[in-house]
Order: sequence, then structure tokens, then C-alpha cells
Amino acid sequence: MNTAGSDAVALFKQFFEFGLDKQLKLFGFTNALDSTSLETLGPKAVGLISGMHYVEGLEYAPKGMFTQEVIDRWLSFKKAYMQKYNEVPPCGAEQGYVCLMLYNKAVLAVNGDIENKKRELLDALHAADMSDAPRGPFKLDEYGHATQNVYIRQVQKHEGRMVNVPIKAYKDVSQFTAYENMKDDYMAQPPSSRDYPPGDCKELCENGLGPYPDGKCPK
Repeated sequence: MNTAGSDAVALFKQFFEFGLDKQLKLFGFTNALDSTSLETLGPKAVGLISGMHYVEGLEYAPKGMFTQEVIDRWLSFKKAYMQKYNEVPPCGAEQGYVCLMLYNKAVLAVNGDIENKKRELLDALHAADMSDAPRGPFKLDEYGHATQNVYIRQVQKHEGRMVNVPIKAYKDVSQFTAYENMKDDYMAQPPSSRDYPPGDCKELCENGLGPYPDGKCPK
């Protein structure tokens, strides 16, 4: 299930109305199980699994998954947000906050001179230490893409609220993941368009850029 808003709620409810829960397992991804939708989905959402780089129930993670420093930093952000908006901070709120954190660090690095030090500002954005981000540490790679934790999450109920809780954390996940040894070949490919990448992957396979990390394609 990879949808959001009213579509996610409708899909979820109809899944049970049609009895599909007796035949299939339902998994969510990113926005489908956003904290803003959980109460609307209702108690049947408890136990559902999803994956994302953000998790609003970080403090309920299994013991030892995070240091106390990471937990305290998250709780500080969560408490301040809930005091102001009376709801658990959703992913979009934390991402907006972190973007401003990142930009502020870069601006300070060039002493506020963003007009005359544009190149230095970009370099500072890439070099900024974001180990203090509320959701957990991340950094930008050479292409400006985040390398960060990705969480396997489970919907649980704590203190009267349904929240996503991390049950497993994959640390320092880059945009290339298992394809790290192919990143130069990947970045050398043409931009995505209506004609590329090809639908049958034949051209990619011939160039050793198949759908698997070893570059091979299924026969």
C-alpha cells in the first residue's frame, strides 16, 4: 500500500470489507501509514509494517537500538512540537525543520554572506554535520542525496496513541545501497525520460546495468 490521505484510508477500509485480510498481508510504505492517518485507519492498523527514513515512535524502540542521546534529542523535538500543535510531529514537519537546520548551518559557515559566497554555501551544505537531526543522523553525499537511517516500523499503541515504532534500523543507507559498486555507471546514464530507461531492460542488461546488484538480468 503506497498511497496517502483519503485514498489510503479508503483502500485500507475496503481491504477489510472485501475480506482480503484473510488472503493477503498488507504492508505500507512512507505516507500510507503517516501518523496523521493512523487514528482514522483505526485499531486494525495496529501491527502493520512499513518502511521509512522517519519514525515518530522512536522512543519506544527495542532497548539498545538507539543511544540515550538520540532518544533525548528526539523527545525534545517531539515535546516542543506537541506543545505547539497538539499532535505527534508527522514526517513532513520534521523534514521541514531539518531542512532549515541544514541551511542555517551552511549560512553560519559563510558568515551570512550568501550573495558573494554561493559556491562556499553549497560546499557548506554538503559538509554540514547533521548528526543532531531529530529523526537520527544523516549526511549529504557528493550528489546532494541524503545518506541516513531507514527504519522498518510497526504500528503500535502507546499512551493512548497509535504510532509507528522502529523494530529494525538500517544505518547509513545511501541512494545506491547494494548498487554502490555501480554508481559511476548509473550516474553516467541519460536522464530519465519517456524513452529511457527502456521498458524491457534489454539495453541496460547489455551495458551491465541490470535490475540486480551484479548487473545481471533474469533469463
